[in-house]
Amino acid sequence: MLSTQHYDDAIGALSDPKKKTVINLYYNDTKGGVDTVDRMVRKYSTKRATRRWPVSIFYTLVDIAALNGYTTFILNFPDWNKKKPNQRRLYLQELGLKLITPYIEERARNVAGLQKCVISAMEGILKRKIKQTSGAKDVHGEGLLLVDIMPYGTTINSDAYVAILKKLPARLSRVRRHREKQDVLLLHDNAQPYVSHKTTDHIRKFG
Repeated sequence: MLSTQHYDDAIGALSDPKKKTVINLYYNDTKGGVDTVDRMVRKYSTKRATRRWPVSIFYTLVDIAALNGYTTFILNFPDWNKKKPNQRRLYLQELGLKLITPYIEERARNVAGLQKCVISAMEGILKRKIKQTSGAKDVHGEGLLLVDIMPYGTTINSDAYVAILKKLPARLSRVRRHREKQDVLLLHDNAQPYVSHKTTDHIRKFG
C-alpha cells in the first residue's frame, strides 16, 4: 500500500495479533467511503466484459458519475420518491431517458429504414406517434431530384460524373420550375472525380 503521509511500516499496536501497520489502520478508519462507493456502483453498473482497459475505465467513470449525480440530486430534492425502496434505480432510469431523448427526437425526423419494433420503442419513449414519410426527401421535403444508377462493374470517374451533371438542368427545369439554379447545392466529398478540373469547369459553366 502506498501513502504520501506515512513513511515506514510501523505497527499500530504491539498487542494486535494481526500486527497491522499504522498505514493499514489509518486506511480502515478513514476510507470507508471508498468501500461504500464500490458496493453501490456494483449494484447498478454499466460495465460489460471487455479486454480493453480504456473501455473498462470509461465504464467505471460512467458508474461513478451516475452515483455522484444521484447523490447531488437527492441532496437537493430529498423528498423525490422518498418512500420507494428502488429510488436510485428510478433515478438512473430517468437519467438515461433524459440523455437519449434528444437523439431520439432527432432520429424521429426520418425513420426510413427502421424496423417497426424500433419505431414502436421510440414512440414509447417520446410518448407520441412518429409521423412516417414514404420515400427519401431532400432538404425542402420535395423528394429526390435525380437518381442515376451506373452499370454493374463500372467505376465513377470525371467523365461519368460530368455526364450525370449534364442531366441535371433538364431535370431541374422539369421538376423544380419554381426554383432558380442558385438554389441548387451540390454536396459531395473530395474524391478525385468530384474535384477534377473537368468537373469543376462544368460546374462553373452550369452556374
